[in-house]
Amino acid sequence: MATRSHRSTINHSGLSHCNFKIAVISCDKKHYHFMGNQGNESLRVGALEASKTMQLPVFDNMDIETYLAKAYEHYLNKMIDIGLAGVTLSYGNFEYIFKIYRPRKSILSVDLKLCIGIEKR
Repeated sequence: MATRSHRSTINHSGLSHCNFKIAVISCDKKHYHFMGNQGNESLRVGALEASKTMQLPVFDNMDIETYLAKAYEHYLNKMIDIGLAGVTLSYGNFEYIFKIYRPRKSILSVDLKLCIGIEKR
């Protein structure tokens, strides 16, 4: 399940400074509330258009952990945008999929779309 302050942001210094409660995570004076899925009627106009794709950042052989943090943040925000915050992959699953498909030189955004079952609504 994704969390949201307004948009998801990842602090790369770890989570030791965060406070975890049932429905809220607080980090550096930011509060992230657990979110569920949203109905289509509550989404921004155009959020589900065919031209809107995951468009994950391109992996250009940078440090894998830095890339994954950046790509996962992007993924979470896209899932929130299309109303699927309640069914997001955990970071561990996201990393696992990346490491499986990267050697195959697959287009990760297409593979993620298939793996999590996002189809046109």
